[in-house]
Amino acid sequence: MKAPVPVANYSELGEVILGPRGKAVVDVCIVSSQIGFAIAYLIFIGSQMDQVICFETMYEECGFKSFYISLAAFILIPICWLKSFKKLSYVSMASNVFLVVALIIIIGYCIKNHEEHPELSENLNYLNIGAMPLFFGVAVFDFEGNGVVINLHASMKEPEKFNMVLMRTLTLYVTMLCVFSSIAYWSYGSNLEDMVTLNLPHDNLTSMIQIFYCFGLVGSYPMQLMPVFEIYEKTKTYRKIPTSKSF
Repeated sequence: MKAPVPVANYSELGEVILGPRGKAVVDVCIVSSQIGFAIAYLIFIGSQMDQVICFETMYEECGFKSFYISLAAFILIPICWLKSFKKLSYVSMASNVFLVVALIIIIGYCIKNHEEHPELSENLNYLNIGAMPLFFGVAVFDFEGNGVVINLHASMKEPEKFNMVLMRTLTLYVTMLCVFSSIAYWSYGSNLEDMVTLNLPHDNLTSMIQIFYCFGLVGSYPMQLMPVFEIYEKTKTYRKIPTSKSF
């Protein structure tokens, strides 16, 4: 179903279809989900940096995850205040390349671990009903970009090509998720950690992988909060705040 008027985000779509109440519900859902994703990003960055620094300092500087989370937030907050993310597009592209490189290297480690410990893949659990809620929770997190889909559509030079691009992107993305997750579980079995990077051996290459991941999240972090800022900037509270020239 097409909206009777062009919409630029989910909030406007909710208002067009369900009225002001629908818009309010959509706003609450988007703000809650996107802030949750942003917090998860910070926790991941803090955990990875703590592990890297701990290893590189010969386990002398460990247990500072909270500090690294605060430092990442201190760096990212001013970036999220930028009025335009056009200049960050290059950083985002570079971060995606780093993530792909990191995934390829991790797959290499998984295959190597399977060759050294083939017994770990003997008794794999292919279906665990009790873990289904956790599965869907993680699956939702894997698609945290849903909140900016309409925003991206509205900003495209050729929006008529959006459906084709979205379909191809989702097909590739889901395929990569399934293949990567299967290889990781096949390699480590029940020993697989919540973050597969924690299963990797500690060396300079794995430290580089973790830094790549952190950089990749930093590059995409502002995009996750863009819908939240758009919603907040349309509130009466925001309009009452004295503002200076945009930077």
